[in-house]
Parts: sequence; structure tokens; C-alpha cells
Amino acid sequence: MLLKNPSNNNSVARLMEIDAAIKTIFKINLRETQKMAVIYAVESGTNFLSQVNTGEGKSYIVASIAIIRAKQFKSVDIITSSSVLAQRDAEYMRPLYVAMNLNVAHNCMEGLEDRKQAYKANVVYGEISRFQRDHLLHDFYRKNILGDRERRNSCVIVDEVDNMLLDNGNNMLYLSHSVPGLELLESL
Repeated sequence: MLLKNPSNNNSVARLMEIDAAIKTIFKINLRETQKMAVIYAVESGTNFLSQVNTGEGKSYIVASIAIIRAKQFKSVDIITSSSVLAQRDAEYMRPLYVAMNLNVAHNCMEGLEDRKQAYKANVVYGEISRFQRDHLLHDFYRKNILGDRERRNSCVIVDEVDNMLLDNGNNMLYLSHSVPGLELLESL
């Protein structure tokens, strides 16, 4: 089997390191199906869509993919379906990221300075509206929240795509501000 010979492939070797760290930290091993999902994700090119059923250990799969991608791209954003999940996964998986010489944060805090610090991490968890907010503030209001993160090679992992596309497809984020003269325009 491919996973038995780590000299075949750098991604496979890194996955074996991750699996050993998971065994040490969480006292479990990745199942073969989880390993195959990770290898498929990192070896299939740049864009792909994959389904993992509930209870299949998606948090470990996502963290494993993020670690491999962070070693390749320097920064990884993981978009989750809620800020509660983002905070939970960032904190729960922190020992794994630390063991792999990476740092992790979430962007779910309200303070601007706290979020600036979060974006210095290799891996940032958050929900889509939090990433939207920070990118808009960074690009349009020049708040420099992202630092040099947007200029680095990066990767985005969307956890629960169905939630973002189907359940919340109509959600938009607007940064409210007053535009001089806007009150003079008539609505159509």
C-alpha cells in the first residue's frame, strides 16, 4: 500500500509524522480512510470537493490537510460553519499544530488588535463572515488586519461547504458607513 512506503512521497511521509503526533497527543490513530482522504486532498491538485460523513473524524482530516498545506504554502485559512466550531477546533487541535512546529488561531474575537495577532498564525480558523469582515477592513479601510498574509502563498479549506453554499447562500456582510450625498439618491 502507498502509505507503507513514506519515501515514495513527501506528503505521505508528512502524513505519517502527523499520524504519529495524533497517536501521542490524542491516543488514537488515523484510520486508513482518513489517511486516504488526506492524501487525495493534497495530491489531487489545487481545487477539489470531498465529502466526509458525520462521525468520520473530519476534524482530524482537516487538521492533517492544513498541516501539510501550511508546510507548503505558509498560511492556511479554515472556514467553518460557526464561530463556536472555529474556536473549538483551533483550541482542541492546538497541541497537534504545536507538535508540527506550526501555530494556530481563530479570528472570532471582536478586538481589532486580537484579530491582527490571529492572522500571524500559520493556520487560522473562522466562519466566512469573519474572514469577509477582515478582508474588507484590510482592503477597503486599510486597517492592515491581515499583515503580509494576503501576499504570502496561501490555501483555503472550507469545512462544511453545504452550509456555506446552501444554508447560508444569501448571507452577505456589509460594512456600514456613511457616504456623503447618499441621502440625495432616490431609490428605484
